[in-house]
Amino acid sequence: MARAVHNGKECGEVAADLDPVPAAARLAAVTEGLATQVYRDPDALDGVRMADLAASVLETELATVFTGECRQYAVR
Repeated sequence: MARAVHNGKECGEVAADLDPVPAAARLAAVTEGLATQVYRDPDALDGVRMADLAASVLETELATVFTGECRQYAVR
């Protein structure tokens, strides 16, 4: 994950001042925690599928790290 964050910095998806190692550790911890919750109780929140909630949480976390757009695929 740290490599993905580092690569994101190189192409503009990630802010230049973001340290890839702590960002990757946070993403890994969130992902592992969500996976555990989905495994333990897939319908944990009043009938809301935990997998749907987990996807939403993970999307939000990723958006805090990958804040820009890749220059490699930018329309020129």
